[in-house]
Amino acid sequence: HHHDAWEGMKITLAAPEHGEAALGLPALGGLFARGATPTLNDARIPNRCFLEAVFNLGFIRVEGSLHRINWRDMKTEELGSVYESLLEIRPSLAPNGEFVLDSGARGNARKTSGSYYTPDSLVETLLDSALDRVLEKAEANAETPENKAAAILDLRVIDPACGSGHFLLGAARRMADRVALWRNPDAGKEEKQAALRDVVSRCIHGTDRNPMAVELAKVALWIESVSPGQPLGFLDANIRCGDALLGVFELAALEEGIPDEAYKPLTGDSKEAAKYYGKLNKDAKKGQGQLDFHGGGGAMPPKKLAANLATIKRMPEDTVGQVEEKKRRFEAWRHDPARYATKVACDLYIAAFLLPKTEVPDARGRDMVPTTADVRRRLAGGTNYGPMEATAIDAAEAARPLHWPLAFPDIMIEGGGFDVVLGNPPWERIKLQEKEFFAGTDIGDAPNSAVRTRMIDALANAEVGTAEHALYTSFQVAKRIAEASSAFARVPASSGGRFGFTGTGDVNTYALFTEHFLNLARKTGRAGIIVPTGIATDATTAPFFAHLVNQSRIACMYDFENRERIFAEVYFRVRFCLLTLGDDIREAEFAFLLTDPSQLEDQRRRFKLQPSAIARINPNTKNAPVFRSQADAALVASIYSRIPVLMLEAAGVEGNPWGMSFMTMFHMSNDSHLFHTEGQLIASGYKREGSDWVSANDPTNIPRFKPLYEAKML
Repeated sequence: HHHDAWEGMKITLAAPEHGEAALGLPALGGLFARGATPTLNDARIPNRCFLEAVFNLGFIRVEGSLHRINWRDMKTEELGSVYESLLEIRPSLAPNGEFVLDSGARGNARKTSGSYYTPDSLVETLLDSALDRVLEKAEANAETPENKAAAILDLRVIDPACGSGHFLLGAARRMADRVALWRNPDAGKEEKQAALRDVVSRCIHGTDRNPMAVELAKVALWIESVSPGQPLGFLDANIRCGDALLGVFELAALEEGIPDEAYKPLTGDSKEAAKYYGKLNKDAKKGQGQLDFHGGGGAMPPKKLAANLATIKRMPEDTVGQVEEKKRRFEAWRHDPARYATKVACDLYIAAFLLPKTEVPDARGRDMVPTTADVRRRLAGGTNYGPMEATAIDAAEAARPLHWPLAFPDIMIEGGGFDVVLGNPPWERIKLQEKEFFAGTDIGDAPNSAVRTRMIDALANAEVGTAEHALYTSFQVAKRIAEASSAFARVPASSGGRFGFTGTGDVNTYALFTEHFLNLARKTGRAGIIVPTGIATDATTAPFFAHLVNQSRIACMYDFENRERIFAEVYFRVRFCLLTLGDDIREAEFAFLLTDPSQLEDQRRRFKLQPSAIARINPNTKNAPVFRSQADAALVASIYSRIPVLMLEAAGVEGNPWGMSFMTMFHMSNDSHLFHTEGQLIASGYKREGSDWVSANDPTNIPRFKPLYEAKML
């Protein structure tokens, strides 16, 4: 029967959804549900080819002999490195219908996404300081073992830039081990697995702007937490795709209205149109008082949003049918008209930044850029100008904003934030890097930026429908999103901005993420983040670090040099730190210039400082003081407690008892022609008298040269 040539493949691929006794497969659903595999559902492939593919997945030939690939013992984290290497290749179909994987192709997404796979040792070290304290506190507040297990399951953990889920796996394992032991001190493998499944479905959350990362994180969590005889859990509500830094963070921002900064002209905008929409928005903000978020039609009140999602998340997941039902209810919740009104209002808010302001409309009511009036009308249940709203929603979807109160209302609105925020977010500038965008094309290989700009301008004239035209269009969109994201990040707190401290200078994502981590964590929670050490030492982030010091938010900061290549792809001189933030921390713990996490075990390398001591040591900037050891820190702290500061900038004349002023006398580079070494002076006939150098031929004996001390020599 020729149809049997296809049948085996069909049975095998359909089996994980509903189970297949003949193959000994239980029903898993989830990843294998029909709705999740549209490409495979009707795909057909002869059994022979299918068998060959399966064989190649299971065995590998090394020098002529067959070896079985041991998938069972592969650590789930290794998916992370698989993901990293997948980012480096682009699949495409060749004209002859062949499937090609090109690794030299343009836009090597890994290099262009600033993402680096975090080594285990760092993940574990961060979990020690950020997660364990929160777990211990939760257990301490509960009376009985059952309550202690329940208290851990009530904690909410998130990685807002989760990649393939490395931090989430580490956190889930630690939490599950404790849950299992509180439930039964002699817990075996099965009980630990059941606990892991509970932890993953209830406690673990993540977001990432890369859709493939989101899928991989789900797969990693499924592989890790699958329990015998149980279907794969429902993770769509926990792991969300979107840009954590772009989007509405608090619904109150909608009530305040769209910030005026949204209408500042960006590249390609017309000043006149920007001014027109800016004025329209200002007038709209004056016009209307408080929104009726709690009463009648229109948007769903925040509390109800939260309660509804919380109810869905508590639904059981013991059978494939229950998981499907949960998914159905979640989709219905997402598309509920009252919730949808809030989502569109949030999209309009963000689209005001994203949409080009190119022309003043010829008639009222035909505005193509949303203003506060449109946001309010949408929330109140009214309708907006159709073409404008459709364009705005499309623009928002292209940028993938994440609206936090809508993605996690049960946690953000009801719970007041997450208990633990963890991660290693991308360290990159928001500015679109042309070289990286065009990596792998002639433009990317241009010798300098002037040539590159000329080549990009030439692309602009490409014919519609050509690959060049498509490339140019995607470049324009990416550039617009980057510029608008930067404008969004720079909105001051007084206008409802999310990044009151770090949205300044050449905005870098790592600084924004640090402030974001702090805002995501609830008062009693902790945030642990891996970022460049600049967060504590740079001038642009100084106001933010001073805020952390003043508010006693720093729990610990461990600074590393990448000399031993902890991050293999990052330059060896780069310094980064594991920064853990909490609330009301009496003493912050520091360690500097480590090259390996194991050095933290040496107590001499770590030192504690109270916020007041940091403020005394660096009173003008409140930057983190860098010491190599506990002894150095203690010595300096004691000197500073006895001796007043030379000059306190904030205190004006009072703070400057010595009447000091600063000037730059010499620049090492600009004034290098004025400097001479001892050797040069001797060769020119000079001799030393005391610390001065005088010319042997000069009877007046006037010293011509004096020693120059750099600040660092004092």
